[in-house]
Amino acid sequence: MKKITMIVFLTACIGTASAQTSKGGFPLTKKLQMEQASLSVHNYPLPDWEQKQASRKAKLERGVAGPEIVGLFTATDIRFPESGTFTYLADGQTIWRTKIQIDGAPAIGLYYDDFRLPKGVSYYISNNSGSHQLGAYTSANGQSGVFAHEPVQGAEANLELNIPAGVAIEDIKLHINRALVYFASVSYLDKYKNNGLGETRTSITGQPDSLELEGSSSTCQINAVCPLGAGYEIQRKATVQLIIAYDNEFAEVGGCSATLINNTGNSAGNCTPYILTATHCEGKNFNNSDALPYELMLVRFNFENEDCSGSTNATVNTLSGVTLKARADYSNTNVIKGDFMLLSLKESIPDDWDAYLSGWNRADSLPLQLNSPKKYIGFHHPAGDVKKVSVSRSINPNGYAFDPSFAGTHWDLNIDSGGVEGGSSGSGLFDADGYVVGIASVADAPRPGCNINSNGDPAFFFTNVSYSKFSYAWNYAVDGNSDFRKLKPWLDPINTGAVTLNPAKSNCEAAPTNIEVINKNELHDALLIYPNPSSSGKFTASVNFTNPRDLQVDIIDISGARVSCYTFKKLKQEKITLDMSHLPEGVYVARFRSQQESVSKKLIIRK
Repeated sequence: MKKITMIVFLTACIGTASAQTSKGGFPLTKKLQMEQASLSVHNYPLPDWEQKQASRKAKLERGVAGPEIVGLFTATDIRFPESGTFTYLADGQTIWRTKIQIDGAPAIGLYYDDFRLPKGVSYYISNNSGSHQLGAYTSANGQSGVFAHEPVQGAEANLELNIPAGVAIEDIKLHINRALVYFASVSYLDKYKNNGLGETRTSITGQPDSLELEGSSSTCQINAVCPLGAGYEIQRKATVQLIIAYDNEFAEVGGCSATLINNTGNSAGNCTPYILTATHCEGKNFNNSDALPYELMLVRFNFENEDCSGSTNATVNTLSGVTLKARADYSNTNVIKGDFMLLSLKESIPDDWDAYLSGWNRADSLPLQLNSPKKYIGFHHPAGDVKKVSVSRSINPNGYAFDPSFAGTHWDLNIDSGGVEGGSSGSGLFDADGYVVGIASVADAPRPGCNINSNGDPAFFFTNVSYSKFSYAWNYAVDGNSDFRKLKPWLDPINTGAVTLNPAKSNCEAAPTNIEVINKNELHDALLIYPNPSSSGKFTASVNFTNPRDLQVDIIDISGARVSCYTFKKLKQEKITLDMSHLPEGVYVARFRSQQESVSKKLIIRK
């Protein structure tokens, strides 16, 4: 049976040239509670999603595994200052605003081919109701001169620049040459609909998705946090999703999976978070370390459901911009020998994202059969969906991709539980001890009965997977003998000769021997919050604990910044007050933490 690469092509421009996270905070218009001004509105057409889907379905019906599309581009021409309106404040500050509108768009991402902000300038993007906000973006962002960011929910994007007194207007560079309309993979934004109150989620085709799953992958997929993945929490937290731009024309981008990976030179004071994925995930074979696909690569962390049933929408944390360190050649797409690519992030990962750098095992041989509870396990993002898990207890060391003359370059697995799809490419295969030993490369053997997703659309679900061997890539010499063509110089830079390396936290501190799986039910059931919404900004939380316990509450605004915190000692059965009257109206998340448990609740201030 023909093997296919598992890359998922997304005809959408989703990436960012900056590796910097946003600063958070609120724009001046919200801080000063300014009335909504009459803004310049720039209307752009909605791309023809139905035509694109019809074309894709026709290919699928003919047995052709076509691209997995999540969004489409529309050309724009938004330029500072010509495209917006100024407001001048008495203290010398200036506000510049404009609006982009694409009727019918579920979410909008913006691409900037010219982006420079002087020190002190803050830039915000919000949806129509203000319930979803991106930013503040500052001089730390877009340092290469191009920029993009995650989508903002809805059909409108309100742009606001806050310019301090003394900043020269001509020093600000901002031009948006493309907007992308996301038609899928954005269900995590549903909570911002309807003025932040959320609404019943439906798929793009209008069919209800009662499971509240992202929905683009097969109904046979298994959520990563389900019991099948128990005991491998570090490996799950080391798995990320990549969104990769393909060429300078932004014709399409591809979605892959990847693994954050440790190296022998890492320490808490000298930390390099590498990313291991498949070379075919960057299909143009760019070898310049700072080529556009790497400048604009989006790295998404924690894109997973919080519970096995998927009863709540996933959330996502994002960094962007990487540097290419090493890769196997991909000039001949019909012959894949080694299928690996190593990247480095341009910024450290925030500690509170709870990410890990995977350990590795470069041994040439592995047990061909494992007995329960041991298993070979993989975490991945099939069809661009939230993180899933697949498991096998047997492995074949004689695998290959396409050309049988290269037998032994891949590990072959027949998956027992779960499966892979487009977008699983580049994900790690972990051995029984949790070390990465392979990189997802090609797959075949579609499983009958698993050919549909929760939106009712076709799905390609495979159970025979070939993983490019980590050991083969270690001292790879097929495409030359330079450091650029192998993993060893990067993952063992101090030449220890180690065969295995343990995982680490994303800041390179030692990882715990295990991660406690938090049972949220007890804390969840012990809390009752009212009134919600609150017109005064004051909320009452009734707690009913079995035994006295301390409780910490963090209040998070829509930008992800912590704006208030409260600590209560030895609570059992009583009422506590969360006084948020000093905060502006809007949607907040209250994160309750107690005895290794954590629960989040949405709070709404409506004054």
